[in-house]
Amino acid sequence: MDARKKKILKKLLENKKPITSEYLSKLLGVSSRTIRNDIKELNEELKDKSIENNFTPGSRIFH
Repeated sequence: MDARKKKILKKLLENKKPITSEYLSKLLGVSSRTIRNDIKELNEELKDKSIENNFTPGSRIFH
């Protein structure tokens, strides 16, 4: 898992409320599309490790 994905995961786990891909993109200096792609990849990586999650790659990201 690369550093950006680790930051995304940390932010998702820290927040109690849904956060947007736009928020994460501004925070990390990348496009919201990049965030959505990273979320998809994170879901796959976590799935392989048998960690249940419900992150969605849409405009709102829940945890």
